[in-house]
Amino acid sequence: MVPEDRSSEKGAGSRAEVARHRAAVQQELSKLEAECRQRRVKLIYDDLRGEGGLCRVRSEFYVIVNRRLSAERRIMLIRSCLAKLDADRLSVQAVREAAVYGQQSELKPSPEEPTAIPAGSSLHPRG
Repeated sequence: MVPEDRSSEKGAGSRAEVARHRAAVQQELSKLEAECRQRRVKLIYDDLRGEGGLCRVRSEFYVIVNRRLSAERRIMLIRSCLAKLDADRLSVQAVREAAVYGQQSELKPSPEEPTAIPAGSSLHPRG
């Protein structure tokens, strides 16, 4: 009895897996590109010496990506840039909230805070 040659079946299976992987990667890349559009972040593919990154010009944000990168690397770079964008926006918001809180606390002291210590008073009660 001659053993069956399954090398062609094995190659067909791995080709199908590769095709599924590529489709999944392309789908993820498309989702990230749509997320950039939704967040009003301009996504630019160009020939670069480096990989690319996040850039802000005035109030506009740009993600610039080297078009020669693999799709997997593009995904990693865009995710990283969107995460930095979130952190940047959160830190700006936190600074604004702190500034607003600081202005409010200067204008209106809380009821628990004494506005001034009366002259001749001591901070420590005498016992």
